[in-house]
Amino acid sequence: MEETGLFEIVVPAHWQHHVTEVGIHVFEDQSIEVGEEFQLWITPFENETSKKKLVKNLGHLKPVIMGEYDCRYFPKDKISKDGFVTKSWVTAIANDVIYFSFTFSGDSVSQPHAEYVAGKVDLVKRIFASFWLWAPEERDRRLTSYRFEMLLQGIGATGAILRRAVENHAFIEATCLLSNMIDCFLRLSIVLKLQIINGNDIIEREWIYQGMTDKKRSEKDIYKKALEVSILAREVYDDLFELYDHRNRVVHRFIISEITLVEVDNIMRDYFIIMKQCGQIMTGLEAEQLRLGVGMVITDEKDLGNKSAHLNFITGKIGNLDYLMNKDLTADE
Repeated sequence: MEETGLFEIVVPAHWQHHVTEVGIHVFEDQSIEVGEEFQLWITPFENETSKKKLVKNLGHLKPVIMGEYDCRYFPKDKISKDGFVTKSWVTAIANDVIYFSFTFSGDSVSQPHAEYVAGKVDLVKRIFASFWLWAPEERDRRLTSYRFEMLLQGIGATGAILRRAVENHAFIEATCLLSNMIDCFLRLSIVLKLQIINGNDIIEREWIYQGMTDKKRSEKDIYKKALEVSILAREVYDDLFELYDHRNRVVHRFIISEITLVEVDNIMRDYFIIMKQCGQIMTGLEAEQLRLGVGMVITDEKDLGNKSAHLNFITGKIGNLDYLMNKDLTADE
């Protein structure tokens, strides 16, 4: 999803995205020695006359169907001095014209050239078939939904990494990951509680996403907000601040202080206990939304912006963390 909600597109997971100074979206393959690059440029028509003129000119180019889109192929490829080939296409959607291209090495040792190039073109077709340009009134809602889903992916990924950290006795890593999980559960709890307070199903994006230019919401800010809206009891709030200081000792002063790995293990166990409490708080708020009939938990499942399934997914992730019980983490409770 583009950062303003302008468009969505599915590209390989290992491709990195950035935007050039002139507004071209670049998706670059970082997984291979000789990089490949997909570029996308969206520009509105100046007026109806320019739109008709372009549509007329497109009629002279070779049509290429990509998913639901009637695209046109520029027949002359660009070939650089070092052997890179750039193929280009164009299409018009509503009031915008979309230019896109793919640059790749023109050489293939393992395949005949024609077969190799055809494979690259097929890749572009699959990518652009997934492209969706959102209308201005849809962008904010779609972007929020996307950010929410990315948060859930983060929970799943963190849970998987956490399990491996515990299995390998990587207690410093596990401590950091548990603090992240607590932060995330509290952020989601804040979203749920604000929906209950305000009687709506709006997901306030400031609690679920933080980009490079967004206002910073630190862990301590989250703790304070959770206390302010009566999510956290004062005792748990104080415990979190104390653990925050211990976690900083683990991360920043393991070498330059008297802290030992045994103490880190104990800190990790304390974090696990509070993480369970925060998970219970969140599921309790979900139940409260169901009881009151407000919030995203009751959103119609036919609605594309539905979050009910997402909340069930979160609950499942909390349950999956029970593997930590194998280490008797709650023995001291």
